[in-house]
Amino acid sequence: MSVRDKILLYIAIAYGWSWLFWLPTAARDSGHSVPDAWARLGEAGFALGGWGWLVAAFQASVVLFGLQAMAVALVVWRYGPRTLAPERV
Repeated sequence: MSVRDKILLYIAIAYGWSWLFWLPTAARDSGHSVPDAWARLGEAGFALGGWGWLVAAFQASVVLFGLQAMAVALVVWRYGPRTLAPERV
């Protein structure tokens, strides 16, 4: 997969996730009818759409590297305890 394809994958997921939640809110505010399930989400649904960039980062990473590699990267600690310890004053 080329770099261009990876970037397009990320953008597609980010826009898709965001507008999945924003479109019903925008339609409702414009006076269009919205299904009850979307109407109940209200502002929470609108806030969920703001997390599209984060969801896209995780989803694209899983697609590109695999779920197992992502799980290992989240669990394996590569630094020693002194790395994060504050310096003595």
